[in-house]
Amino acid sequence: MATDWSVSEDGLVWTFNMRDDVPWVAYNPATGEATVVTDDDGAPRMVNAHDVEYAVKRTLDPATGSDYAYVTYVIKNAAAINGGDEELTIDDLGVKALDDYTVQFTLEQPAGSMNPVVHTAMGDIPVDLEQVAEIWPPDGKSPAEHTVEAKARDYAFEKLAQDVLSRTVQGW
Repeated sequence: MATDWSVSEDGLVWTFNMRDDVPWVAYNPATGEATVVTDDDGAPRMVNAHDVEYAVKRTLDPATGSDYAYVTYVIKNAAAINGGDEELTIDDLGVKALDDYTVQFTLEQPAGSMNPVVHTAMGDIPVDLEQVAEIWPPDGKSPAEHTVEAKARDYAFEKLAQDVLSRTVQGW
């Protein structure tokens, strides 16, 4: 998803420029079919930096109960937020969409590699927040009670609570 990136001299800030040509795809697990998600004007909706920020924050939100949150603990305040630190909010997390296709991560300490974070945040967990809002409304139910049929890249989330990923024929 990233076309290029830069790292600050102190190794704490990683900025990623993203592709602007990756559409969201809705996957129907019953039929195995994938269709490009479009906006109200019929144009494909593209995966963007705001989706990455939302997905990382959602993964680390203790209410989500993600089994994979620990992979992102190198991000500033991630472990504390995921652990329920009441002095911090999800907006204190070190991830920010700078514009539609630029996302920035601030780390707890310099990291020689952000491969696990980048793989998770930009490859596996971006979620289409419009589809999540439709399928997982803020109704007080746990993530295990909702099924998400949204897909970024060539993966589709079949069950939110189980983080089951399945390949689809559509992708980039």
